[in-house]
Amino acid sequence: HDLVRLDGRARGYTHVRISADDVKNHVAIEWALDSDTRQVLGEFVNHYRPLLPNANSDWLFPSKTYDDRPRNKGSLGNSISLAIHRNVGVRMSTHQFRALAGALDDAGDGDERIALQKREQPGQPRRRHGGGWRAQ
Repeated sequence: HDLVRLDGRARGYTHVRISADDVKNHVAIEWALDSDTRQVLGEFVNHYRPLLPNANSDWLFPSKTYDDRPRNKGSLGNSISLAIHRNVGVRMSTHQFRALAGALDDAGDGDERIALQKREQPGQPRRRHGGGWRAQ
């Protein structure tokens, strides 16, 4: 997977490329990043990534112990879940985090709010939408 700058007028990365060897259907993927994503990615790369172990690595999320490898998928997921629990007080998996991020994105700029659907009593069916998060 590569972050590339294909638009010479833009600052930072503009596209993501995934080689055919890394895709199940063996068809390479290339897509443009929208301006919000480019801005967040730029802030991460310029301000936060340098704080990570092995920040001199070519990987966006470098391994904690090896400078020539990416961060292990399980380790990254555990770190995300732990950070959410420590800072927000909610235990959630990376799948739930992704669903929450999608719900926040879908909520837009209006006065919508996001509600976590929890099981109220044992045995009560769990209402789910978007991995347990729903825009209301």
